[in-house]
Amino acid sequence: MADLDVTDLGVISGQDRTTQPIATQQTLIINGLELQARIGVYAHEQRSAQPIRLDLQIGLTAPALSDTDTYEDVVCYDQIVAQIRSVIAADHINLVETLAQRVAAKLFANALIETLTIRIEKPIALAEAQGVGIECKFLRTAVSC
Repeated sequence: MADLDVTDLGVISGQDRTTQPIATQQTLIINGLELQARIGVYAHEQRSAQPIRLDLQIGLTAPALSDTDTYEDVVCYDQIVAQIRSVIAADHINLVETLAQRVAAKLFANALIETLTIRIEKPIALAEAQGVGIECKFLRTAVSC
């Protein structure tokens, strides 16, 4: 077998035979988002807001993979946070599972969002733990908590 001459690949000779890389998947990540929410079933939780912490991984479709460097062509994390705030502000929610479902429904209004993994913790709900909560994975057609 003859030795391969790397100049045959066009790398050393200056002939670049590669094309621009094509991203096939993109995940928008928001970690450690701390907000106040009226959430919980206990009397003390019904009276006032408490801190919650959210982690989100948002899977986007290929059209969201912009190479234009244009703000309007991407899913914006500021808009995502604003949508989460609006869900929380709407009313008291008893369960973190319900909050996860409502956030997913709101975010999936954006056609570029294909998947969502959301983790919601209540950091002061249990004195012996750093936090308690739920993690749910959503697809446009399915949910798993």
